[in-house]
Order: sequence, then C-alpha cells, then structure tokens
Amino acid sequence: MEFQDRVAAGYALRVRWPELTGRAFQTFFHRLMQLRHREFIPVRPAGSMGDQGSDGLLLDAEARRCYACYGPWAGSPGWASKFNDDLASALRQRFGSFDTFVFVYNDIEGAHPTLSSAVSQARLEHPDLTIELLGFVAIQDELCQLTREQAEQLLGGPLVTAPLRVGLADVEPLLRELSRDDYSASGANGPLEPPTSDKLDYSRLSQWPRDSLLSAMTGTPQVEQYYQRRIDVTERDRVAVRFRAEYDHAIADGLRPDEVLCRLREFVVGTALPDHATLRAADVVLAAFFETCDIFDNPPPGWRAEILDRAP
Repeated sequence: MEFQDRVAAGYALRVRWPELTGRAFQTFFHRLMQLRHREFIPVRPAGSMGDQGSDGLLLDAEARRCYACYGPWAGSPGWASKFNDDLASALRQRFGSFDTFVFVYNDIEGAHPTLSSAVSQARLEHPDLTIELLGFVAIQDELCQLTREQAEQLLGGPLVTAPLRVGLADVEPLLRELSRDDYSASGANGPLEPPTSDKLDYSRLSQWPRDSLLSAMTGTPQVEQYYQRRIDVTERDRVAVRFRAEYDHAIADGLRPDEVLCRLREFVVGTALPDHATLRAADVVLAAFFETCDIFDNPPPGWRAEILDRAP
C-alpha cells in the first residue's frame, strides 16, 4: 500500500478494534494471516480434541510458528494464566512442530503486566523456544502489508484517505507527554550525545530540517526516560522497527532526504496539520530515533564530507 493508504488502514483498524473480542478477534486474525501468508493454517476446535494447543500454524520453512489468540475485553483478568495454559497445551500436544510460540492479544494499550512477567519467565524456562507477543501494532503492520483491495475486504469498507490526525498509535502517549512539557530547555540530564557531524552531512538534509533536528535533540532524554518507565520493555524496539520500515518505504519510493523526514513526521502525527506543540513533540521523537540510527544511516567507515561534495 501507498503511504496514505497505510495511514488510512491504521485508522480504520483502530475504529474497528473495540469490536474485536472473543471469537471475532480470532476470526479477524485468521483472515488477516490467510491474506498475508499462504502457508498459514487456521485451526478451529473439533469436539473433544479441541484445537490441540493452537489457534493457527505458520508452516514456513524458516520459522515454524504456533499462534494462540486471546481476545477478552480490555482489563479482563487471567492474562498470565491464559498464556501459561496455552503454552503448556501447545508444548504437550504439538511438541516438535513449531519453533516459535506467538501469543496474540487484543489489548490496544499493550501487554498486561502479569502477561509480560509470564513471558519473561517462560523464556527462562524454555531457552530453545522463541516466544513472542503480537498485539495491535504488529497486527497493524501485517495489515499494511496487504494490497488496498485486500485491506478493504478485511476491514469491511473503503479506506478513507482524507487528511487524518491519527499517526503512529504507539507514540501517541509519548507525544502527549512531550507536548505538555517544556523540553526546549535542556533537561536535568542534558541531551544525549548528538550524532556525528558526518552523519548529519551524510544524511544530505538541507539546512532547515537539519537545524530542526539539532534543536529537537535537547528533548531526546525525555524520550529515553519515557521508554524506561514503560511496563513493556520491548516497546521502544518495536517502535524503532516500525520507524525503520517506514524509512525504508520512503527510500524505496525515491524520496529525497528532506521529503523522507517529512514522510516520517506524517507517520508520527498523521496527515492533517497538527498544532505547534504536537509538531514540535514529533520532531523530538524523530530526533531520538535519528540519534540511534533507526532512521537515516551512519556513513560507512572511511567516509568523509568532502566525498559528498564531489558526488555527481
């Protein structure tokens, strides 16, 4: 899908999400995975056999995955026990048929604290097994890999590509926090170590967006502090992966560096014009991921700025 379609699909999924509980959530996940992966096998319960410890199998030669779905209302109890029961059932009834166990859940706010603890413990107890969580953001990523027609079929209606204020859902709480605070002045811990001037030169950004990034770097310590406070310790890594994927999309579309940065800003805040505080907060987020090289690349070893000056 094109960028505008991906934004619209993400918005449509958020609108649809509250109704995706129980069997509806599992059915939606089955349909999504069948559209995305030809090797995916949806598994339904069969009498006394049940589902033999799996709601779906991905029989890929490189990664054999067993999926377990849990779609209760947000705030429902039993997250850890459901995960532990599903994992134990899969290991007992399908041992040797998968390398990765994926627990798919529908809480848009993220993993329940008891679930994250259960996953951490399970990884210690089963070091030879890869254990993953798959929530709203990962499902949205899968959705955005479909064609527009497939996404509309799955979501039950046309994608609306008018300007939207909904951007990257995972960073909305971070944007709200940054928008409330005065991060234009350096925080108590000071800014993180800025990227080398070589990286800024290598990025080929023109002077205004380059100055904008440098100015926003005074707020990047708050981004790191925010992620350190999150219950799900993998949240920052997941967001970084999404930034990198969108960066790669922009490069593949042939955009110039300044246009890439604009595309990423839209990815964060949506396609409608945001207020100044939100736009500034988005620049701080972009600066943080620029510093860690999740977007834009460091120059290769031995690269010097004068090489850029001689480039055709």
